[in-house]
Amino acid sequence: MSELQSQAADWRSSLEATLSEAEAVLEKNPAQAEDLARYALNLLPAEADPLSSARTGCVLGRAVLACGRVREALSYLRGAMEHARRSGEPKHLVHCMLQLGRACNRISWFDEAERVLRDALTLAMTEDLLDQHAELWGELATTAEYQDDLDAVLHCLNQALGTCLEQRDHVCYTLMLRRVSVRIKQSALDLARADLERAATILERLRDTNDAPSHLARYELHRGQLLLAARQFDEGRRHARQAIQSFQEAGDEVAVCDSLILLGKLEAEAGHAPLALPHLRKALELAARLGSRERERSIRLSLADLMHDLGHYQDAYDLYEQVLELGTGIFSEEKQRLRDEVEARFEIEVHQLKHAELTQLRHELEQSNRALDERRTKLSAALEEVQLLSGLVPICSSCRKVRDDKGYWLRVDQHLATSADVNFPTCLCPDCAQREEGDR
Repeated sequence: MSELQSQAADWRSSLEATLSEAEAVLEKNPAQAEDLARYALNLLPAEADPLSSARTGCVLGRAVLACGRVREALSYLRGAMEHARRSGEPKHLVHCMLQLGRACNRISWFDEAERVLRDALTLAMTEDLLDQHAELWGELATTAEYQDDLDAVLHCLNQALGTCLEQRDHVCYTLMLRRVSVRIKQSALDLARADLERAATILERLRDTNDAPSHLARYELHRGQLLLAARQFDEGRRHARQAIQSFQEAGDEVAVCDSLILLGKLEAEAGHAPLALPHLRKALELAARLGSRERERSIRLSLADLMHDLGHYQDAYDLYEQVLELGTGIFSEEKQRLRDEVEARFEIEVHQLKHAELTQLRHELEQSNRALDERRTKLSAALEEVQLLSGLVPICSSCRKVRDDKGYWLRVDQHLATSADVNFPTCLCPDCAQREEGDR
């Protein structure tokens, strides 16, 4: 083997190992997967073959997409698709088209997503790539789900399950659980229970796999969702808590977030709003850290509904506005009606608060005016007394009587008693007392 061939083999083996590691952690830790994919991108030499470039760009695009940066992911995935097309490998091209369709779904480009996915499905059928059919139909179900077309979702999932190969139990299991979720949304709880039993049968075949704990936790999660729909809150909370514990042990933060959302909804529906709030807020913090904008929207919407039910209209209004900032696609007619109701009530609440503030200010002003009036009255009375006691008072130089305003001559004590409201209790001064004693 020449030196150039040896170097090519080295970077290819390093590239494959790095990309495999990135794919292994992608669902549980998208940020780490992105770091690994960028490292792989740096491993690519300038003369790298189209297939290696396609695989690297696709993994990087998936990781960036999982981190919530959809437009950046679209750029990587489109580049990967072009490299795959030049490589002449239809399997890799279909895979890149599948990931591009997922990214289009995330940014609400549903027509583009459906076009790309159906083109990929046609290519997969032409090239007899049966193992790709289920995933493509599954993503077409996601396209329909984003548009609230549950009948179309169910049709796509049925097509996916019909094309799912026997040896791909984990794919069939995931699709079956998705069908359980659709049945719950359709309020077809008996059919949902039947699908959950079918999922349990597939789960038995997955118990010896490395992902068995995660599969079991997902079963607990969907059972909890079914129990929520059936309003069996106590048992539902038990399954939700088991799912949280299992996902935490597996290090699957995305699934932990979903389980926390479920637990919050169970507490809210059971009438325990104070218990629901911390679960939903913790899920919101986790979704923000993971960069999952869809989950952020969903959680903020649940929190807004909860605040609406509690009568905290200002908080509900703020949360609805945050949901709108994250994207309007999640708003159904019912949610839009609730948002409009909250906005109206919020405006009424603001008006009431302003009215209450004005009433309080008016009350305080009236109290202040009364206090000022009382003080003014007291000052006026004191001023009158001062005026009565001031000025020139005619007094007799012989008997020392004084003349009042009416011309009467009064003793000094009589004059003060009438004019200044002063009383004079009688007593003897020391000189008079001594003189009185001598007279006796």
